[in-house]
Formats: sequence, C-alpha cells, structure tokens
Amino acid sequence: MRLSNSLLFLCLYLPIRTKAADRADNVTHDESWSFLVMADIHSFNPFSFNPDTTTFATVWNESSRILQTIKQEYGGELVMMPGDSNSYGPLSNQQIVDKLGISGITTEDSIYLAGLNCYKTVRKLFRKAGYDTLLATVGDHEIGGNEGFVISGGKSKLSTVPAYRKAFADGYNRYADGWYRYNKPIGNVSPRPVGTTFEGTSFAYRHKNALFVTVDAFKLVGDGDSNYIDRTKGFGGEGAITCDVSGDHLDWFESVLGEARKDSSIKHIFVQAHLPIILPVRKISCSGQFMDGAEKSPFWVIMDKYDVDIYFAGEVHVNTVSKSKDPASNLVQIVSGHKDLNNFLVIDMTDDVIAVKLFNEVGDKKQWNGQYVENGHLKIDKSSSDGIGISSSGELGLIDTVSALIKFDFQEILPLGSRQVSTLQAHCKHISVVHLVHHYVIDASSFVQTISSDPWIIWS
Repeated sequence: MRLSNSLLFLCLYLPIRTKAADRADNVTHDESWSFLVMADIHSFNPFSFNPDTTTFATVWNESSRILQTIKQEYGGELVMMPGDSNSYGPLSNQQIVDKLGISGITTEDSIYLAGLNCYKTVRKLFRKAGYDTLLATVGDHEIGGNEGFVISGGKSKLSTVPAYRKAFADGYNRYADGWYRYNKPIGNVSPRPVGTTFEGTSFAYRHKNALFVTVDAFKLVGDGDSNYIDRTKGFGGEGAITCDVSGDHLDWFESVLGEARKDSSIKHIFVQAHLPIILPVRKISCSGQFMDGAEKSPFWVIMDKYDVDIYFAGEVHVNTVSKSKDPASNLVQIVSGHKDLNNFLVIDMTDDVIAVKLFNEVGDKKQWNGQYVENGHLKIDKSSSDGIGISSSGELGLIDTVSALIKFDFQEILPLGSRQVSTLQAHCKHISVVHLVHHYVIDASSFVQTISSDPWIIWS
C-alpha cells in the first residue's frame, strides 16, 4: 500500500492528550460564563482529503480567522455543535474513496480515514481559536446522509454507516491513544451508554454549574433488512434508519438526568441532538427529518420530567424557538442553523439566569465576512420564587402557532452590505418556494391557509 498526502496528513494531526484536558469543574459559579452553539456548519468536507489544495487552504484560513474573531469578541468556554459539521450526503462512497486516493484498502477503511481526517482537523481548528472543548453531535451527513439510509438503490450507504460513526467517535471524542475525552461519571452513572451502538457518540459532560448531554439519535431499525415507515404514527420514512432514542440508550439518558438532579450544584441542563422534536419549525433547503413521536416521544417526556432547560437541534438550517405545549413545563427547544459560520448562538449564564443571543453575519460578501450583529434574544430567569420566567425577542422569539406563520415584505431592496447574510439566504429560499407554490393558489388568503395548515412546510 502506498502512502498518500492524505494518510500522511492524518498522522501529522493526531492530538496529544494532557492530564488537564477537558477536566470538569465541579464548583458552583455565581459569576457569568458562556458557551456557543453552532449547528449545521456544513463547511468542512475539504478537511477529509488532500490538504495540499486551494479549497482546503481557503476553508481552513477563513474559518480560522473567523473563529478567532468570534472568540476574541464574543468569548465562550466551549462549543456545542448539533450535527452536520460536514456534508457527506451528496458524496457517494465511491467518490469518497476516489477523493481520498489511498489504494489497497477497503471502502470502509477509506470512509473511516476520510472522516478521521475531517474531525481531527475540525477539532484542531477550534482549538487554535481557543475552544478546547468541542461537544459535537452526529448529524445525518456525518453518517452518510439520509438518502444513504435506504436499503436499495445506488445511493445506499447502510453497510458503511458503522465506519462513518466510528470515524466521528474517534475523531471528535477520543484521544490518539483511544482514551475517551468525556469520561467522568455523572454521579454513579457512566458518562456514555457503554454496550450500545452509541457508546462513542452519546455522552454527558459536566462544566461548572451545567450538564451537557449529547445524543446520537440515528437508530437502525431491526437488522436493517427492510426500509422502515409507520404511516399511522408518522414514524420512519428515512430508509432503515429512523430518528429515535429507545431501549438501553434511553435508560442511560434518563439515569444521567436523574443523577444530575440529585446534585444541587448543577443548576442547568442542556441536551443536544441533531433533529427537531417540537413541530412546526421553519426549514430551508433540507430533508426535514424529525424525531419519531415528537413531544409524545419518551425522549422528550424524560427531558421534561427532569427539568432540562434547553434542547438544542439543527437539521433545518434556520432558527425556531419553541416552548413545550404543556403549560406546566418550561422546556425550550432551540433549532438553529449556522452554515459557513454565517451566525451562531451565545449562551451566557449565572446560577439563576440563562441568556441566549443570536448573532447574524453582515457584510458585502456572500460569506466569510466575519462581522456580526445581534438579531435575537431569549432569557430564562429562575431567580423568582414565583417560578421560571421566559422572555424572547427577534429571531429567537418564541413561535406562536396560533398566529400567522408566513410573512413577506417586497417593498424595499437593500444593498448586500446592509442585509444580514443568513437572513438574506433564507428569504431567497422562501421566495423561490413561493413562486413554485403560487401556481396552485387562488388568492392570498387561501395561500396562507394552505401553508399554515401544513406543519411540514412553515416559513416566516
């Protein structure tokens, strides 16, 4: 077997583990501290292959510059990534093999090495910017893309999903010597569901006064010998893999939350997985996968039972904030999308308050401007004896499902430098869809009614 630049690159960027790395601080802190959320970045495919390319250098240099700017201006002690840091979905397995360019190894090994290259480089990128702790979630693209979950046809990647998942686990969550990064128990419970398919990709991590739980929600149904769909319940529909947390995986999840609630120094709990649970959500140019069972799923019910504060998700490439429909619940879902770092969330907190801010990119270029303005705010205040107060505004305003969910303004066109990049991209997508649908609509009132009555197609 010959050594290529890709394999040499892999060897050069294996990190060295230190005893102090990723150490949790169990001391309660009244002072404010913060973390960031960046879902669906989708930028990092070039890191999978030959580093001696212009594309690799451009993505590395621009991303590095912007992440360092974000660190300097907005801070953050760690980063949560709710899935899809790359875009393997459009690539066939053979394209990955060809682009990696290493002869004499299996398809599975090629996929594993490409993924390992990617995720170790992403981790190095964030570490260079000052973010040593990167809590990454499995998205559909990182295990092949949902089109690859179908058992038949030329796009099926089912047989290689284990290789995709192992690359993700080893690249993001293990040191070079195989030691797991997030290995401190939560009370008497293992920080990961050992013995399950998800032992390398689901984990719990304590930092200061908060618990972070990362969940890989992509489950193979049965032996994967048939595509799964339950039309009565609305489950499945993505080949042999569905979006669900169950069995030993769910038991572990509940045990972690139960132990956290026994610890009075844990003031906040944040959970992330790739898929939205509460519907409706806004969506743009995506497959629109959702968690089986929605709010009635055991996964959501358990989060509600143990007073999880925020559930973070991605997948749909745009922002929607929802509160549990149960008036007695304070569980909030934040679905966001941050393609090419065009926006991000900053979460500031003390023991009593969680403050979430959304920053959107501005500038004359279509990407990589590195300039941001605040465009949304959510506050969860636990300081009052009267109960938890939740307030929100802007693009992080809680969605009101009883009011109009679609709005357009074609009155004024502003120069690119005066518009927010992520919002502009969203509006362009909306307009293209409106033209497509408008051919089938009689008037504006029936159009709004048609859209509002379909929970799978919501624009705002």
